[in-house]
Amino acid sequence: MPKRPCGNGVGWANRSTYALDDLPDQLRAKNSGGPSRTLPGGETALPELASPGVRIESLGIPPKGLAPGLDTLGLIRAAAEDCFCRSAYSRDEVGLLIFAGVYRSEFLSEPAGGALAAGDLRINGDIATLDGPRTFAFDVLNGGVGFLNACHVASALIRAGKQRVAMVVASEVENNRPGGPASPAGILETGTAAILDAAPDGGFRAFLFNMLSSSLVHSMQYAIARGMATGGDLGLVIVVGSGIQVGCALYRF
Repeated sequence: MPKRPCGNGVGWANRSTYALDDLPDQLRAKNSGGPSRTLPGGETALPELASPGVRIESLGIPPKGLAPGLDTLGLIRAAAEDCFCRSAYSRDEVGLLIFAGVYRSEFLSEPAGGALAAGDLRINGDIATLDGPRTFAFDVLNGGVGFLNACHVASALIRAGKQRVAMVVASEVENNRPGGPASPAGILETGTAAILDAAPDGGFRAFLFNMLSSSLVHSMQYAIARGMATGGDLGLVIVVGSGIQVGCALYRF
């Protein structure tokens, strides 16, 4: 059996080929106003969108000196109220609320943290008529990347005209607090909130989420193949994973 060639190409076992010509690039150019580009590993990066961006209108964090030991909703509330104080929007104008936290009080997963937060913050919790303002609330869970994922979702809905104002919140609590049966995990207890809306200029223009467990090998191969790393060079490897975990390593090529 002949040796399998290196590099990207048509699969060895299945030689079927589907020719799309430049249709994908035409669709991307039509929807975004510019050409696409290829990233390490063959991924395609979307160009900046021609439509208005989505900005972070205001940010919120819990105030200093906040009483320790707050639960998930308490930390969200403290951050969200700080965000509303800095915003031009009132709480009933928030049509979308996304929760992106990981470490939750009592490991709560249902109901959704976003729905609980919307009720706790009194964001359109009482609907007098079906024509009144309403809020869609849910969770996005993806470790330390979850908050940016939530901003991506919110931006897409705002650009599509489905939402006008969105809020993304997150909080982390130490489930193994001192004095308990297990050693603390070392989680910094805090909360965050951000209000997003459409912006004529600036704001988020494009999003890109690279590969997961294959990122390291593809990145190193890309650097070596293009002469970016040669024998004797010292490289810094940084990976970010679930649970807001960051890993670093020094690698001598």
